[in-house]
Amino acid sequence: MKLEWTEQSLVGFRNIRSRHFTWIETKEYKKRLLKNIKEKVSLLGTSVPVGK
Repeated sequence: MKLEWTEQSLVGFRNIRSRHFTWIETKEYKKRLLKNIKEKVSLLGTSVPVGK
């Protein structure tokens, strides 16, 4: 699945940082977040099909 990001959401995603977690932990968090987003979009697409 390919996601298309708005400029605002892409900037926000890139700016995710934490003073409380290491760079590696933050990187892993962002990977999990992206996976969760893809799963939610996929689920939404199957529960509310888009007409062509």
